[in-house]
Amino acid sequence: MDGMNNKGQIIILFSLIVAGIIAFLSALHAQNVLAGMETSRTLMVFPKEEIRNLKEIAENDIREVFFNYDLNIDEFYNFTDSLKNQLNLLYAQKGVYADVTVFKVSENSYNVQIVYLSQDLEYNETMLCKSGGCV
Repeated sequence: MDGMNNKGQIIILFSLIVAGIIAFLSALHAQNVLAGMETSRTLMVFPKEEIRNLKEIAENDIREVFFNYDLNIDEFYNFTDSLKNQLNLLYAQKGVYADVTVFKVSENSYNVQIVYLSQDLEYNETMLCKSGGCV
């Protein structure tokens, strides 16, 4: 009888160990699922296309006007202010704040500040644009 009692205790001990391992693995799996859901939500919320469009406007459209049209500084600032107002209105309709501000204009370069603010994200970048491109 003593031998049967010890075997029963060993079986119960091993079943507790296996149950503990299963509980640990299920908690680890649940944590990974939650982290994956948060990552996917962040990727879906991140507005990379909108930011890319703002950068493209700063790099291509404003640069084309700056280097290909004979505008004085006041006319260039008027153009960029008009563009800025249009962008503000377009992005405000989506419920976000977007801004492309041109400053420090010299003969062969200008600086652009891109700002994108939403409920989940704040993006700010300043670029120096010359005839070869923006950095």
